[in-house]
Amino acid sequence: MQITPTPLPGVMLVRVEPAYDERGSFARLGCTATLAQHGINFVPRQTSLSRSRRRGTLRGMHFQIPPSAETKLVQCVAGVILDVALDLRPESSTYRRAFHAELSADNGLGLLIPPGCAHGMCHCPTMLRCSTTSIATMTPRAAAGSAGTIRLSPLSGRWHPL
Repeated sequence: MQITPTPLPGVMLVRVEPAYDERGSFARLGCTATLAQHGINFVPRQTSLSRSRRRGTLRGMHFQIPPSAETKLVQCVAGVILDVALDLRPESSTYRRAFHAELSADNGLGLLIPPGCAHGMCHCPTMLRCSTTSIATMTPRAAAGSAGTIRLSPLSGRWHPL
């Protein structure tokens, strides 16, 4: 795994490094030891699967408030998604700024989103294929009443490119 910082503190691009042989490939989607070497304490407690059947499907922006704020590692295993992290930490120098990356099985990119950031994704409208599948691994498990959502309708026409 390669870990690359983004302009938002704590938001990281995570690139899987598959091993190839005559059967195909194998790659770690996550490794707590590798993340720890980069100063990231990530102990997953929940893994979720998201499937979208239509181009332009929006999901997010979702976040958890303390004490249930969570870290997410989002990866796309089929199709292409535009994945977005929005900094909601008032003390951050990047408060209210967003970072986005195109995630796909082909490019092997994932996005690590720390506590205090909202997360959203859009099935890329330029793709001919009309289905995507993504995996989000999170810690800790969200507590009842701790979820927040930012209304997307004002943003919906500006998602690609953001």
